[in-house]
Amino acid sequence: MPDMTVTHEALMTVPLKLRLVKVLTAALFIVPVIVMFFSLRGVDMGLFMITQAIFRAGVITLEVPTGYLADSWSRKKTLLVGTMFYATGLGVMLFAYGLGMFIVAELLMAVGCVMYSGTVQALLYDALSALGKRHTARAELGKQRQWEYLSEGFSMVAGGVLFSVAPELPVLLTLLCFLAALGVLMTLTEPQRKVRKSENHLQDLSNVVRYAVHGHTEIRWLMVYPAVLMGTTIVPFWSAQKLMTDYGVSSEVFGFMLMANFLLRAVSARYAEAIERLLGLRTLAWLLLPAIISGFVILAVVQSPLAFVGMVICACSWSLGNIVFTDLVNRLLDEHAEDGDASDIRATVLSVFGLMQQLYGMAGLLLAGWLSPVVGIPATLLLIAALIAVAAMVPLIKVLQLQTFNKR
Repeated sequence: MPDMTVTHEALMTVPLKLRLVKVLTAALFIVPVIVMFFSLRGVDMGLFMITQAIFRAGVITLEVPTGYLADSWSRKKTLLVGTMFYATGLGVMLFAYGLGMFIVAELLMAVGCVMYSGTVQALLYDALSALGKRHTARAELGKQRQWEYLSEGFSMVAGGVLFSVAPELPVLLTLLCFLAALGVLMTLTEPQRKVRKSENHLQDLSNVVRYAVHGHTEIRWLMVYPAVLMGTTIVPFWSAQKLMTDYGVSSEVFGFMLMANFLLRAVSARYAEAIERLLGLRTLAWLLLPAIISGFVILAVVQSPLAFVGMVICACSWSLGNIVFTDLVNRLLDEHAEDGDASDIRATVLSVFGLMQQLYGMAGLLLAGWLSPVVGIPATLLLIAALIAVAAMVPLIKVLQLQTFNKR
């Protein structure tokens, strides 16, 4: 249960501490070299894609139940447990060899990942609401993502350098950062809020999911459209690492390239609100589709290190779209709550949003894992881009017809 006697001063520290937690958990030193690390431990590119699809399957299975757990139990405790699971997964990965142990590591990290999904954002909104600053949520989320991406950018460079010293160092340092995040979370104050209570949790969970998917048309399409676009951007992210290696890019140089990518993502996150005001919500919404499609095409067609630009376009589009659409969903939840406070279902609904992205991501990874050994990565990327264009068309039309978009 949240602390019912929290002070204003304690609440003021919540956004900053959440930012610090995101900085620490975003320092994934293993990411720029993970394909090479798996390869050294007996897992090739095709099997790597399968491990990532299994990770997504674990996330999909637990995404919504863990969001409901955060609503009905405690946001802080959910984050603590999630951090411990992720750290344990990293510990297994450190000593893993062969497909089986890596699958165990990925599943443990999947549990940790889903306990963060939706919970951090819900906790941030709770704190800002308690402080009377709910209107600053999009700007604060942008700042949080900015520092998160800066941390990721730094870890990309450091990971490449550390890997050249010893392949295990990136995993070890990532593990230490998660242990540090655990320490920060222990000092976090959870705001007072409505807590989800029910005698039949399974039925209650089903009701909340039904509300998000079927009960509210605007919320449904505000989640489906970005999920189609952004869920599949994980494919160019992993594909770029293999392509850059094929083009002769060293792990150290690739680390610097990823740092540049995350710096640009940080800029797009920090100025997401300003970009939306400049372009308008309708224009921004439809521009995301050709932007992401062009990213896939560039990565597939440009057969040199310059192809990396395509991955950057996809990543920045994801960053911008995720912030804007997450805030829209949160605003609508509060607008349609009976007392103007949707904190008792917020994490669950945001987890449904995350689930939709994970479903499309898993489908993309499975397709890439199956096709890339047969037709090659470039052809696979072009096919997935075509499928995205088709799948996103109806959701885009529905989104542009929503009252929310006609008001802004």
